Amino acid sequence: MTAILHQPGAGEDAVADRIAAAALEQFAEFGIRRSTMDDIARRAGVSKMTVFRRFTNKQGLVEDVIARELRRALEEIDRRWGAGSTIEERLVEGFVFAVSFVSGHPLFDKLLRAEPELLLPLLTVDGGPVLALYRTLIAERLQVEVDAGRAAPANVDQASEVIARLAISLLLTREGSITLDDRSTIEALVRDTLLPMLRLRDRTGTVQLAGNLPVCRTDRRPRAPRQEVRCRAPGVAGRVQRSGRPGAASRRPGAAATQSTRWVPARPGCARQSPSFEPKFRRCR
Repeated sequence: MTAILHQPGAGEDAVADRIAAAALEQFAEFGIRRSTMDDIARRAGVSKMTVFRRFTNKQGLVEDVIARELRRALEEIDRRWGAGSTIEERLVEGFVFAVSFVSGHPLFDKLLRAEPELLLPLLTVDGGPVLALYRTLIAERLQVEVDAGRAAPANVDQASEVIARLAISLLLTREGSITLDDRSTIEALVRDTLLPMLRLRDRTGTVQLAGNLPVCRTDRRPRAPRQEVRCRAPGVAGRVQRSGRPGAASRRPGAAATQSTRWVPARPGCARQSPSFEPKFRRCR
């Protein structure tokens, strides 16, 4: 579907714009298969020959109409991305708009339900140009975040393509454990799946994982009476405190060891640590 990339956009040819608008109305009302070039010419108020001068055939007109609508969607996504204050907000708004755009579109929703064989190839087996457009759009926005030091994905293009492919897949297959019909589900998807991939950074430059939660870590110190526990979040620290006599059982036959451990946070913030002294990574609250 090279029309998406190469055909003129709205405003460059007033007659072509009028024909495309008439075609969109015709397709939405009667479907693509039942619509003819005569019907579109009549609705646009031009001759059939004029339609063929702008568009070689009906397939070319269909591709142009879809291309115009996809470009319109890209412009709106771009606007919403710029309105968000964080990457999380921008991604959520992007997914929310994609759902509302497709489900409320006069042509796309009808095609997916009534004539899927006409639209699905443009988004699947022949969907390279559509995927390239969305990947490029997302990559340009992510690169701004990378340049500003707020994100550090392993590969910007790959991360952008994953987001684009995920969005297209979820739009085409509505049913499943992940649904885009609920905003809270979209927020959870972005927070738990996409943000870890983007490796966001906080103001101190620390990489934040899994929904911007700082990561606590323990340092094993063999034979030390106390084990220090540090958190990457600034100012959060604590310790695991031992009490009792670990050798009591060996000195008194039949007696059990009386050693115990408990978590003593320096201040609220870190999750409770396991009594085990093996190095572990835990999330901070």
